[in-house]
Amino acid sequence: MSTPQREVPSTVVDVTLRQWAASAETNLIPVRGNSMKPLLHEGDVVRIEHGLRDIRRGDILVFRQHGGLVVHRCLRRAGDRAAPLFITKGDNVRHLDAPVAASDVLGRVLSMQRGEDMERALDTQAWRLFGRFLALFMLAWAIPYSRLREWKRERVGSRYYRPIQRIGDTLLAVSAAFLRVAGHLLNRRRS
Repeated sequence: MSTPQREVPSTVVDVTLRQWAASAETNLIPVRGNSMKPLLHEGDVVRIEHGLRDIRRGDILVFRQHGGLVVHRCLRRAGDRAAPLFITKGDNVRHLDAPVAASDVLGRVLSMQRGEDMERALDTQAWRLFGRFLALFMLAWAIPYSRLREWKRERVGSRYYRPIQRIGDTLLAVSAAFLRVAGHLLNRRRS
């Protein structure tokens, strides 16, 4: 007999997250979903550093959205210094996320672990440089792609759904190939 899963009340989550941040320690969070494939897979565990300190384009952020936690790449900062916003996107998602307020950001991912054998530091100079490159590449196509999707919805309906979807799929495949090659090269460099 299995026990039914109950959702944790948002107030409990908020209190837990505040205590984590106040502890000034890093924390581990399991990954659910495939929006960051091929870098992060369902079941991986990420170590996060709390706060907004040292967040740069290309870093992977953990933030609150729709009552849950999301782990996506920061493509750029927007807004002003008093109220910064972060433009984010999953590596395996065609569209941009809604802008994320600084108050919803828990912190950035320092490392990831897959099983007991593989741990990868993502805060090295090489990984952060590659993350910047990938963020710029994604930003260069995600904004025009999102505008094309909107135009299609408003003007032509579903008539051109497949060609636009293929464009997005191709660009995601190129991003994934960049990640695989970088992962291979950066892991080789460590050995």
